[in-house]
Amino acid sequence: MVEFPKEYRALMNTKMEVSLQSFSQVEKDRTSHGSDGNEGEKRQGSGKRSSNGAFQEQNNEGEQVSPKDNMHSVESNDTKTSEHSGEASQRMREQPETVGSKCGIGAQEANMEAIELKRVNGKVGLNLKKVPGRPYYIHSVARSTMTEQIVEAGDYVHSIDGNRIEFLDAEVVENMLKGQTGSSLSLLISRNDFVETTCLSSSFGLGLAMDEVESSSKTRRIKKLVVSDVASLSSLRNLIKKGDEITQFDGRAVSEMGSAEIAAFVAGEKGSKISITYRQARTK
Repeated sequence: MVEFPKEYRALMNTKMEVSLQSFSQVEKDRTSHGSDGNEGEKRQGSGKRSSNGAFQEQNNEGEQVSPKDNMHSVESNDTKTSEHSGEASQRMREQPETVGSKCGIGAQEANMEAIELKRVNGKVGLNLKKVPGRPYYIHSVARSTMTEQIVEAGDYVHSIDGNRIEFLDAEVVENMLKGQTGSSLSLLISRNDFVETTCLSSSFGLGLAMDEVESSSKTRRIKKLVVSDVASLSSLRNLIKKGDEITQFDGRAVSEMGSAEIAAFVAGEKGSKISITYRQARTK
């Protein structure tokens, strides 16, 4: 099994603690500066309001001090506050980056095809199902129909009569398939399971955990590589799902690789680009 790197596991346990420490430090700095400011006001002397409502201060000799004379002390406090805010921002920026950053650029479904079906008894004989984060797919096809000769179970359906259906409710999609007997409808489908994406690896690799299925205990070659978990910080989480099968890394079939080599690809070197080809699972 290929697991998350130990650095990432440590990150999951400490990220909240780091954030709380940063926040506490900012609050502590703010409180200490507020206290210093109050003491400074006391040392400068008492103040009073003039007849026009403006606040004026007196120094120890009783002379009037205009607001302009105090401008420097106000700016000084603001500068200190700004400096500490900058330090807090720097601490936040130093927290670990997203796992598998900039992944998924150019991920596309292959072999799109437009087909036309005719309705029989008001239906086309298709049963569509949806997996979260994926297009609708054909779960079953009615037997002994013309539809069975055109499509097959497992094909993705992206649109019906030019209308994208990925984000529509199942009931709405089902009604779109129905219609007058003999009428036709067009579907945009993809027959190829395989999707390829290019990933720029971060400090913590791709953020994938996978189960290895060996073809032989003697050769130790990998027959299948199935995703068992996707890290919450991985930007691959919107593309690759649990149950997907990784078939290639950088154009090399996983069946030609050993466990150590696969682990090296998953760990990734920071800044390296990795091409991943995978087959999407159609069940939850």
